[in-house]
Amino acid sequence: MDIAFSFGQTIFVRWDDGYYYPAIVGKAFGDKIRVAYLDGDLGEVSKAHIVELQEALETMKLEGNWQNRGGFYPGVISSRQPMTMSYDDGDVEQIDLRQLRGAKFGGARLGEKTRARGMQSGWEALGENRSAKRGSMMWLSCVIALALVAWFLYDTWLGGMIGGGFRHRVIDNGAAVELRNFMGRGGDLQIPPYFRGLPVTRIRREAFRRGAYMNDIFNADRRRILDSVTIPDTVTYIGASAFRGNQLIDVAIPDSVTYIGSNAFRGNRLTYVSVPSHAVVAEDAFATGVTVTRRE
Repeated sequence: MDIAFSFGQTIFVRWDDGYYYPAIVGKAFGDKIRVAYLDGDLGEVSKAHIVELQEALETMKLEGNWQNRGGFYPGVISSRQPMTMSYDDGDVEQIDLRQLRGAKFGGARLGEKTRARGMQSGWEALGENRSAKRGSMMWLSCVIALALVAWFLYDTWLGGMIGGGFRHRVIDNGAAVELRNFMGRGGDLQIPPYFRGLPVTRIRREAFRRGAYMNDIFNADRRRILDSVTIPDTVTYIGASAFRGNQLIDVAIPDSVTYIGSNAFRGNRLTYVSVPSHAVVAEDAFATGVTVTRRE
């Protein structure tokens, strides 16, 4: 049966690692839907890889990002107002929807699975009935839809971007993440060390190059300029022209970096840069006149 998804609807979408992550429906065309993941990534997916929010929370094996530290652990949603995660190891915390991911049980419902282990599901423990859950989900969907509209208007006129605006892909057989480009706001940027529990190790060529950024979920083209950037110590590779043409005055290259590509930082306002002694640095990685020193 072909399910119709509406603009602004909250869903769970299958990612490259096989898990399902929360997202918001954007533009639909044919069997494809453009979605905005709640962590800021964008994607274009088949409807076959989409699960409605309530179905995901009721039928999937859920995992929560404990204290937003990057590690996912199994558990159940024991309350939705506020949303609370009861982990299998006994820990309990209030959790944001963006901290969840799900895996299919191969057709088994979560409630059936927990009952088979002699346990109550979180909803049964609370004594909540189906109508109450539906009412809660309708309220949540309305709030998220309004938030999406506000975000769209903000992005159209002020250039904002939900969740930071990073687009990335999983690399190294699912062990790490590469940042491919950036669709968020300019100014002062902090690159996150982790996405969905995986370390950010590579910055792709032209990822943050001035004029190379596009927020394409609503086909809105934007150019962003970076005034400063914080590169985490998980990054090992900075590709060619990765930060070219911005307004960086200084930049701290962490000791983890082993390669800096051609023109990576050209066209900025740098005068001095310190790089690790073990890093391979292209001769033209920085503009002529920039003092580059090696540190042990």
